[in-house]
Amino acid sequence: MQTAQREALEEVGVEIRITGVVGLYLLQGGGWPDILSHIFQAEIVQGIAHVVDPKEIAAVEWCRPTPVLLPMTHDVEAGLSDLWAGRTGVVRTIKRRGTMEPFTLF
Repeated sequence: MQTAQREALEEVGVEIRITGVVGLYLLQGGGWPDILSHIFQAEIVQGIAHVVDPKEIAAVEWCRPTPVLLPMTHDVEAGLSDLWAGRTGVVRTIKRRGTMEPFTLF
């Protein structure tokens, strides 16, 4: 949770308080390594969300949850689906649809 708090401050300039865990999602397939994604519910306790580094984030935008803005990563899509259905503490595997460019570190 501390990582989520740190990232919220570094990426969009807000301090948050974690209010719940939506779920843990293991992303598999598509030619990339498996990734375990943690999705939290949180509330802003200080600051106004904004782009801190435009080389990393193009925009910060508040929007209604439907219709869903695409494209969206598979873990975020699953997390939003669970959140809207009122599910918390979910643990599941998500298969990536399609393939992505090969992953290389260097």
